[in-house]
Amino acid sequence: MPPTVRLTSLIAVTIALSSALCLAQDKLMTQGTYIDPDSALRFTSWSSTPDADGRGAFTFGMTLLDDAADKNATDYVGVLIDTTDRKGENKKQKCQSLSANQTGWCGLAHGGSMLRNLLLMAWPHEGRVLTSFRWATDYFKPGVYGGNATLTQVTSRVDPRGFEVMYRCGDCLRWSEGADEGSAGTSAGSLMLGWAQGADGPTDAASPEGIDFIFHNNGYGTWRAELEGEVNPSS
Repeated sequence: MPPTVRLTSLIAVTIALSSALCLAQDKLMTQGTYIDPDSALRFTSWSSTPDADGRGAFTFGMTLLDDAADKNATDYVGVLIDTTDRKGENKKQKCQSLSANQTGWCGLAHGGSMLRNLLLMAWPHEGRVLTSFRWATDYFKPGVYGGNATLTQVTSRVDPRGFEVMYRCGDCLRWSEGADEGSAGTSAGSLMLGWAQGADGPTDAASPEGIDFIFHNNGYGTWRAELEGEVNPSS
């Protein structure tokens, strides 16, 4: 099955992912660099260490704009990166699908843990990658986030092995839900982030606000993301 590619404006960019992250059983995250071949945008990337059978493979890349090293940014450009380069050599892990039916989901916690910070969840559906912002106050299925975060997709790709998406995340490094407020301070030089994946795709997958999904049975963890070299000039 050939991969399906979806493009929308190549100037802003954004990521996908989140839901259900606990603080136990962190997987080692390896830091690297990824340069998008179409936009030439440079990302700092972090990849999990998969299990022996390949489960739990996950890569997230981030870049910040303007003066994020001097004052706390609210936006970023993110990417989930392809598994192989054009020569077929191992490169970065995708957000995984464990069957040829384009199932599964993956997620990012912008504050590290599962609770009381902005969660981003992504999953494939009919050749596209869909996303949803989520919020959790206990270790149960996160509900829909009611704050101001926005996600603009730049590119997305789905094939039988997995899926990937590049996006711009607006107002994602600060969050507010009811009486809870928080932020991820980029000026400190590092962020606590979290990731999670489920092997089974959501039900009602075409409706981002109406999906139902099970817990992260394909890996999860938290890590400290160092932001040195992460800032790109705005265009």
